[in-house]
Amino acid sequence: MIAIDKIRTIDKTLIIKVFEKLTNAEIEKFKEMIKETYVD
Repeated sequence: MIAIDKIRTIDKTLIIKVFEKLTNAEIEKFKEMIKETYVD
């Protein structure tokens, strides 16, 4: 699992490579964690 609070910058190409290996359920969980950390 990625420690979201430790990410300072996100390289778009890296995220695309990681997302290619994830299932749809894992991608949705990741999106929710990002929203909780950076939006709420």
